[in-house]
Amino acid sequence: MLQNHHQNVFNTLCQSIPVFLLFVFLSSCQQNKQTTDQDANQNSSSTNNLIVETNDSLHQKLIDLEMEELFWKNRVSMSRDVSIDLVIDLVDSIMSLEIKGVPVRKTKISAYQISNSILYLKWYTAYKSWLASPFHLKQDSITTIPKEPVFIKDLSTTPLEAFDDWTYFTRLENERSIHYLLEFDRGLMIWIDQENDSVAVHDSLSRPELLGHWIKMVIPAPDAKAIYRALNTSSALALRY
Repeated sequence: MLQNHHQNVFNTLCQSIPVFLLFVFLSSCQQNKQTTDQDANQNSSSTNNLIVETNDSLHQKLIDLEMEELFWKNRVSMSRDVSIDLVIDLVDSIMSLEIKGVPVRKTKISAYQISNSILYLKWYTAYKSWLASPFHLKQDSITTIPKEPVFIKDLSTTPLEAFDDWTYFTRLENERSIHYLLEFDRGLMIWIDQENDSVAVHDSLSRPELLGHWIKMVIPAPDAKAIYRALNTSSALALRY
């Protein structure tokens, strides 16, 4: 009788094993399906992110190419006029004076700040109309140096006294701190600070309080002085940023 009981238990187990294996198999398939779905979702998300990044990169390159095209068109336009013009290339950190398209003085921009309003023009494609033609200088409203230095000599003084006066004049001219504001049409304002001033570069960049479209730059003192004295109200500006 005990033998018959063991035989029945054995038969029951044998009948249950296929059912158990089938259950294990189905559970494994379900887990594999969930894993596959998760991998598919992750791959799809990664692909979408890559497409977005690629589109942003292509859009940025397109904007840069269009701005470079406008920059060179403006330089070609300025080369047709007989005037001393200004070129500011913030991409390469270069500022130069040009006469009929030929650079006559070039300087490195040590540091610069640009207003958010100008950056917004770039991202919202409004730069196309803003940079469509060269800017024209309206006035230099704030400056710490004279446009044309004048030395007045008193004829009643002796040659030695006159020489001393001239020495004092030139020393004062060389020691003068150079800062000035150039106002162009379309609301563009360019503030220039000399390099290695008694005021730190970052402090000088923080002044003055300008509104609208402005760019503040630091360049070497001799170049800052030469650029200011060379420009006049017939001067134009080509800008790239």
